[in-house]
Amino acid sequence: MAKLNHENIIKILEIGEEPLNYFTMEYIDGYTIKHLIGQNTLDCKNIALIFQKCAEALHLAHENGIIHRDIKPANIMLDTKNQPKIMDFGLAKQVNMQISVNESILGTPAYMSPEQIEGKNIDRRSDIYSLGATLYEILVGKPAFQGESYWSVLSQIMTQQPVPPCKIRQSIPKQLELICLKAMEKKAEDRYQTAENMAKEFHKFQENQYIGQFFTSTITERTKKPEPQQKIFSPEERLDADKKQLYAKLSIHKNQIPKLENVSKKELGKRSKAIYSQVASP
Repeated sequence: MAKLNHENIIKILEIGEEPLNYFTMEYIDGYTIKHLIGQNTLDCKNIALIFQKCAEALHLAHENGIIHRDIKPANIMLDTKNQPKIMDFGLAKQVNMQISVNESILGTPAYMSPEQIEGKNIDRRSDIYSLGATLYEILVGKPAFQGESYWSVLSQIMTQQPVPPCKIRQSIPKQLELICLKAMEKKAEDRYQTAENMAKEFHKFQENQYIGQFFTSTITERTKKPEPQQKIFSPEERLDADKKQLYAKLSIHKNQIPKLENVSKKELGKRSKAIYSQVASP
């Protein structure tokens, strides 16, 4: 963290171990961008500027070998001048650092990349997905994937495409929608390969320049297609279907995930602050 000297990354002032492990951060007079959801207080170009700066800050972290792993609205603050500050690198890992199976699914479900759910050794492109998922929620006022259970959210991330933002709010510029969907591609190789490339697209959008250097035809075609109708399940059927669908997609966690059913909400919160609020206590 000491290497991450960037105006859009919150500064760590001190780290210690007595009387308990602790660290102190700079004070930010402001609020998280979570408070912007549904407020419509910023126009799309200002939103693009905020996310451009976040992408540039992430690029610095990535270039220093650090993956955040928990980018979400609650972890990006805005000060009184609308300058973003990425915070909470508590789940961050260094590139090529080996992590245990129990640690590998840390993150917040609605913003986790498919490969993070699968427990793969993630790289910078996972943070890019999470930044795209965060942008999606700021643009449309709700997460790209929602469900009545933890399983439902994970299953959707693994198997479904997000509804194009413009189909929810027609006032969203098409170019900003495309940037968002590019970042949220299921396959890491289909996303922006660096946060710097994503930042450049945000800048072009603000300058009314052509964007699309990194796009594939699948994104633009997907935004034109009508959404397929989905089968209606009872709550019990939905939960069972979500689990089966998820098990079919996952490999590493096939045997691990059922164990979460027997973990209380309190204990699960200790293991991962990411999912405690979305898993019902047994």
